[in-house]
Amino acid sequence: MKQNNKLIFPAGKISSKTLKVIERELKEYVQINKRLGPFERHKPHLLIPSIYNLSSNQEVLNKVRAYLKKDFFMWYSVFFMKSQSSEDYIPWHYDDYFWSITGNNGCTLWLAISDVTEDMGPMEFCLDPIGDFTHQTETNENNMLSRGNVSNFSPSKNSIIEKVYLNKGEFSIHSNKVWHRSGANKSQKDRVAIALRFITNDAHPTRLSFIKRGAVGRNFEKKFFYLEKKPSKVSKPLKTISHLNSIIIALFISAFGDKKRSLLRQITDTIRFIFSYKGLKLLLGIFISNNKKNGVSKINDG
Repeated sequence: MKQNNKLIFPAGKISSKTLKVIERELKEYVQINKRLGPFERHKPHLLIPSIYNLSSNQEVLNKVRAYLKKDFFMWYSVFFMKSQSSEDYIPWHYDDYFWSITGNNGCTLWLAISDVTEDMGPMEFCLDPIGDFTHQTETNENNMLSRGNVSNFSPSKNSIIEKVYLNKGEFSIHSNKVWHRSGANKSQKDRVAIALRFITNDAHPTRLSFIKRGAVGRNFEKKFFYLEKKPSKVSKPLKTISHLNSIIIALFISAFGDKKRSLLRQITDTIRFIFSYKGLKLLLGIFISNNKKNGVSKINDG
């Protein structure tokens, strides 16, 4: 295990029983969706019961509590499937730039549903300070971040870079203030993962505080957050009130929640993004079939 104040890997491992349930429900989820775009990746805990259950999994809770050292709650989750032989990538960024919330501390638990090896585009972390870099939006279709954000940060020759390789069922934990990215998947297997985002209970919005954010847990400030309920079955995105509401909130906050860009710049970037191919595909994604391989048969293959 490697550990510092920004990154731990592997930080732990879920049980094989829990993993099998997740694999089964993820396979069902992928089968009922024709595409795996941003809407399908957004907050899978509102669409897949076993993902929601991870928010109360004792192995997960113990490791997150040891890292954050305060009471916390889960406020976000993401489903990542980087298809085999895919050019999809994630550029250098740090997580809480677009969160528009702050707390004593926050972290992401990244759970590998498949083995993650060198040729699959593993997570890479740079331990340089986050500094004062701004993030912009870009329209590259292969950028897996839904808002297409990208920074002008680049590691120096003296930077410390950690690549995270995980076995199926293992997870890493990283700070919400650490640079990270991942490259293309050059292997013949899909890279499948779930990211759970946690933050301490003193969290509150830094912008757009009149918009309540969904969360899972206890003792968060109910002035700013509301409790999201567990889904009763595997569901399609945008078909439940809870998921549709969460999508609308996320789109608005990600477009206008940046403290480092002027409102005019945010409006300009949003318009440019909306009328790009990536933006139009995002907005019309529920109606557009995705011709990329979605790896339905690969989820249980590791």
